[in-house]
Amino acid sequence: MKFMSIKSIKAWNYKSFNNLNVNLSDFNIIIGPNSAGKSNFISILQFLRDIINSGVENAISLQGGTEHILNANAKNDTAGIEILFDAKISSNFGSNNSNLNITGILYRINIELSGKVKKLKKYRYTETVEFHLEDGSTLSMSNINGKIKMDDELTNKLGSFIKFILARETSDKSILTLIPIIPFFERSNIPQIYDIDPKLSKHSIPLSGLAELEQDGKNIALVLKNLTKNNESMKKLIGLVDMCLPFINKIAIESLSDKTIILNVRENFNNSLELPATFISDGTIEIITLIDILYFERRNVVAIEEPEKNIHPALLQKLVELMKEASKTKQLIITTHSPEIINYIDKDNIFVIKRDLDGFSIIKKPEQDKELKYFLDEEISISQLFSDGFLN
Repeated sequence: MKFMSIKSIKAWNYKSFNNLNVNLSDFNIIIGPNSAGKSNFISILQFLRDIINSGVENAISLQGGTEHILNANAKNDTAGIEILFDAKISSNFGSNNSNLNITGILYRINIELSGKVKKLKKYRYTETVEFHLEDGSTLSMSNINGKIKMDDELTNKLGSFIKFILARETSDKSILTLIPIIPFFERSNIPQIYDIDPKLSKHSIPLSGLAELEQDGKNIALVLKNLTKNNESMKKLIGLVDMCLPFINKIAIESLSDKTIILNVRENFNNSLELPATFISDGTIEIITLIDILYFERRNVVAIEEPEKNIHPALLQKLVELMKEASKTKQLIITTHSPEIINYIDKDNIFVIKRDLDGFSIIKKPEQDKELKYFLDEEISISQLFSDGFLN
């Protein structure tokens, strides 16, 4: 394995899911009709990201509170997610210089409602992390409403410094940020979700801001400004853009008098003129931003919602080729409504999501759906079934 990725995701009573259990590969395309649950599936990654960045209570609040996490038709008052990471980590830890050969990390959070205070729902939560070791054994630690507990064997391996952490409550810090053996403190291992809005990128932006791309892509000018400091990276960027937009021969960042910057491009049709972002098509900005996400953003797990927006159908094959290539170095989870994209995807990389008769979201590989498999056996393509509304 070249990078840390998600092997499987489970969820129970979470939003529109009753009992979710899905295994992922490095390249995953999720299709389905509107309101089927694609965004709810992606929100699992958002929830995990927010837990790491902001703590459990803030992450629950960012999801709208427990009333928007717990499925309205749930038969009990518990909801949760479980994510298994494929990871190979071998290091020495603690004062005993103990060696841990980790092959997988499982993270689980369970949220249980426990009454109301002034119409607000109270809840208890339990976080658990299990380390799957090379010898087949498992070490675990848990966080129960802020109180840390740990296997005796894991405590011994980590050494005496761990007693300080065990003696204190977390003050809403996630268990994922407490112990250095959990690799989530490396930002590259925190999943990121992108839903690009190229119209926001057309405006000039302040010189000060995040160096990494924001979720909506609005700071792409600042991201590329930092990229221009590396000649090799810029050559690579222009080469990748040329695969989709061969009429563009230069991407530049212009500094304006009000201490803001704006994205410019130069076209072959007029070598003497650089066009500012305000005159660039949404599709051009979207493709440049997608290339940055796929090849330059340092995230091991990336979700992109509907990357086909604003892009001409004739360019989607090139986009799929770029995504397939990028999935060799990072895990991609893509949602789409585009039959054209599905045309270029192997069915082994496709997941179909839809609602069952009880309103719960279910997600399956095409061959796991009996009705869908019948049509596939008759050599009717998934893209055609999708276009014809069969998946609805």
